[in-house]
Amino acid sequence: MNPVRKFFGKVWQFWLNRQPEDLGRALRLVAEEYAIASRTRRSAVRFGKLATASSLKVHLGCGGDVREGWINIDIGAFPVEIRAKYPWNALNQNKDTVLLEHDLRRGLPLAGGSAKFIYSSHFLEHLEFPAIRRLLKDSCRVLAKGGTMRVCLPDFERIFKAYEQRDANYLATLRSFYGNGECTPETESLVDLVHYAVHQYGKHKCVFDREKLRLLFREAGFSEVRDSQFDPAVDVDWEVRKQYSLYMEALKA
Repeated sequence: MNPVRKFFGKVWQFWLNRQPEDLGRALRLVAEEYAIASRTRRSAVRFGKLATASSLKVHLGCGGDVREGWINIDIGAFPVEIRAKYPWNALNQNKDTVLLEHDLRRGLPLAGGSAKFIYSSHFLEHLEFPAIRRLLKDSCRVLAKGGTMRVCLPDFERIFKAYEQRDANYLATLRSFYGNGECTPETESLVDLVHYAVHQYGKHKCVFDREKLRLLFREAGFSEVRDSQFDPAVDVDWEVRKQYSLYMEALKA
């Protein structure tokens, strides 16, 4: 990082830490949204270079799961080691691994019919429903005929059933992620694990079940929606994901 930016970053953090908690949280959110908007503007040129691409595989909200040969899109800054491995100028049609920092709440700025497969894992629940509806409609537009969108989401229905049945064993895996959460160990109960799964410290914005996702896919214009199961060829092979996830696919006729 530039030494000047690093210095002012420290000054900014020092000043923020001296503000009331709620004000500091609001100011951090404003600063984060400004950074997201700046990164999104810079990526517009790189999206433009993909205007003539075809048969793309697109990974929405990829996080650190950057995939070879895919268009990998995420709202946050990619780590330095990822940037070094996949330089920004690697935009040779659909043959290279591409990183794009973009706010997917604004939609998916790729050409219509340019993708054959769109994938998202544990990402949509981080958006508000209006943004989800826009993104699904845009994804349908971007897919070529015969293309597929595959989505993996937290299986809230199973989590709620486990809570209703007081199935502590099913929810136990969440304990290592939850930590002490937002309460003291003395006041923790089973509902705190459910609260973490649904809320995740404010990162989750909505909940899904299969019926809701099916309705949203239909509204977006997909011709067929079907339940699916874990697929090691594309899904993250992580035990906690497999245990707490639902999988669905939508096809464009």
